[in-house]
Formats: sequence, structure tokens, C-alpha cells
Amino acid sequence: AEAAAVSIKDGRGLLLAGNHIDKAANGAGIRLSGTLQDVAIVGNVIADGGRNGVQIDGTTAGLILRANVITGNGGAGVTLGRATCVKVQGNIIAQNATTGLKLNASGGALIAGNAILGNGSAGIEVQAQTGLAPVVLSDNVLSRNREGLRAAGLGEVELRGNDLAAQTPRQFA
Repeated sequence: AEAAAVSIKDGRGLLLAGNHIDKAANGAGIRLSGTLQDVAIVGNVIADGGRNGVQIDGTTAGLILRANVITGNGGAGVTLGRATCVKVQGNIIAQNATTGLKLNASGGALIAGNAILGNGSAGIEVQAQTGLAPVVLSDNVLSRNREGLRAAGLGEVELRGNDLAAQTPRQFA
């Protein structure tokens, strides 16, 4: 089975804080689906799972992902699909098997002040964002990922103050 350690379908005003989720073998550490509004995932450690660390694949408005350590997962560190009004700030996303942070069909996002390190694919991947509100990538450190930034189907993306010194970024397509 592919059950997540924490799985929530549909919700409003959710707070997931201060949890230690370790070795979720067959599913995501945290998986949110359905229709979600005003969700905060703050101060968690999500480590060594068999799939994605955090997987959000519902229609989400108002997401805060802050001060988490997401590391060593068998899939991506964080995947966000169909999300708006997103803030991903101050996280350590490292040593995951695939992408560090993946945004798919998500707009109105601020990705700032994160350390995204040593992931098996892109540090940050943005795709299918055409026609959505801007994505701002600001003051992140991307280092030792297979590639720093990867993107396709872009709308408005703003890059400012990111540290890619130890990284080879791929051109936005």
C-alpha cells in the first residue's frame, strides 16, 4: 500500500507543527489532497521515507511551509500541485532521491530563504505555471543538486538573490 504517515483529505485552517516523521516506508511523510485552505506545515522533521517527504496534490489556497527539515526521502522533498498563495520559507530540503522542491500548476508563490542541497534531480522545479500568478524565488541556497533550477511552461517567475555558486543551473524552457 502507499499510505502516508500523515494523510489529510479536504480541510481548512490546518496546522501540522513540531512532528518528527521518520521512515514512512510506503508513502509520503505528509500527504494532503482534496480541497485545502489555510494550511501551515511548520517546524517538522520529515526524514528517510520511501516516497515524497511532503506531497500536496489537492487544490490548495493559502499554504505555509516553514522551518521544516525534509531529508533523505526516496522521492522528492516537497511536491506542490495546483496551489496558490504559497509561502515556502526557511526550510532545509536535502538529500532527497529526486527533486528538492517541485511546483506544478502553482502560482502566487514565494519560495525564500531555503537551503536546498544535494538532491538527486533539480533543487527547484517549476512547471505548468503559464497564466498563473507569479512565482518568486528569493534568497535560496541551491548547492550540489543534480541541477539547480529546472522549468517548463513558465508564466511570470522572478529570481533574486539566490546563491547558485556550487550549482549548474539549467536554462528555463
